[in-house]
Amino acid sequence: MKSILKLMAGAAIIASMHSAAIAKDLVIGVSWSNFQEERWKTDEAAIKAALEASGDKYISADAQSSAAKQLTDIESLIAQGANALIVLAKDSDAIGPAIEKAAAEGIPVVGYDRLIENPAAFYITFDNKEVGRLQASEVFKQKPEGNYVFIKGSSADPNADFLFSGQMEVLKDAIDAGKIKNVGEAYTDGWKPENAQKNMEQFLTANDNKVDAIVASNDGTAGGAIAALDAQGLAGSVPVSGQDADKAALNRVARGTQTVSVWKDSRELGKKAAEIAAALAAGKTMDEIEGVQTFDGGPKGVAMKSVFLAPLAITRDNLMSSSMPAGLPRKRPARAPRTTWLRASKPQARDRSIVFESAATQIVAALSQDARPTGKIASEAIRESTEVRPMTGRADRSRCRSARRHQHIGGGRHVHGRHHTSQPDTGYANEPRPKGERKPGEAILPRH
Repeated sequence: MKSILKLMAGAAIIASMHSAAIAKDLVIGVSWSNFQEERWKTDEAAIKAALEASGDKYISADAQSSAAKQLTDIESLIAQGANALIVLAKDSDAIGPAIEKAAAEGIPVVGYDRLIENPAAFYITFDNKEVGRLQASEVFKQKPEGNYVFIKGSSADPNADFLFSGQMEVLKDAIDAGKIKNVGEAYTDGWKPENAQKNMEQFLTANDNKVDAIVASNDGTAGGAIAALDAQGLAGSVPVSGQDADKAALNRVARGTQTVSVWKDSRELGKKAAEIAAALAAGKTMDEIEGVQTFDGGPKGVAMKSVFLAPLAITRDNLMSSSMPAGLPRKRPARAPRTTWLRASKPQARDRSIVFESAATQIVAALSQDARPTGKIASEAIRESTEVRPMTGRADRSRCRSARRHQHIGGGRHVHGRHHTSQPDTGYANEPRPKGERKPGEAILPRH
């Protein structure tokens, strides 16, 4: 009898060791709907870092804004041996068959930031209704009455309706009282800025440019709307909302052409999604996930196991001020090294810090949970976003001397054998240049 008990104990130990072994080296497949958007690069980095820390493998596919391609992408990730899937859905209904296939094969699915209304899929996102409320609240502060336009997200994405629902919670009373008039409302196919711009152009034409406020649902659609405003000379005079804290949007907030960008810390979202996917793949149940709650507010009312993270509104006031919101570092980012240069015209010299240090740097530094000193984060953020290229020969040296001779304020600077130029990526590649932006031939100002 004792021998049998020993054998049973030994078998249990071996089974336990085997279970622990297979918990590592898991393969997590990530299906992106449209990886070309700036936002998702940050999410991916966070997912990769979390999986690397747990000893698991990352594989991915980009649907390139095609629901049909995403369907085959997910099937391909399953065929490649994915133990769990993280899916940023292009069209949650269109990819339904692939989600069902994963569920049938016992492969956990995490719906990433966009609802996949299937109880077999875990749902992780930010509180999108709260995002909508923050957007509408900040615009309403600027324009408590007048003609409002609503540039919504993609009709195929349930988040678009969650955002709009939150916006309406804030504005409904003013609309019912006749203080606010809805003069234009449209979904934006694929969340694409160019489609948002077309919609906004039509609303401006239909209302003879008499638009007082724009509630745009993300930074991409905000950029499209602002491009339409700029073409009519209205950029900066009409409050516009957004979300995601894209670099271009932060610059617009700093300059005053965009009122708010609701910050959703993609690093935290990506990290938690990776941890949840790995935990489910290792055998945890959805109910065992930390912070889980039941959500049934989707279009079909399906009860979903979910985790929600809190968003934060970024406005020019808290972006440019040393008084950051409660719970965030109070210390100002350190000034950039002398090797960092920023473009600005002479009249804009006093505002040159607005363009990049306070926008792209403060948001990274102030909202980072990294343990490094804030100043170090700030300096690294500026350096990484500034073009630094080696001096390649006589032409470069000639340009450098020419800049010093003709600009009278110094051109490039040689530091440890490298030539530093002022070319920060302000993110305006596909947008009209805002008023006050540097024009060809204007001075290049070094930061001191």
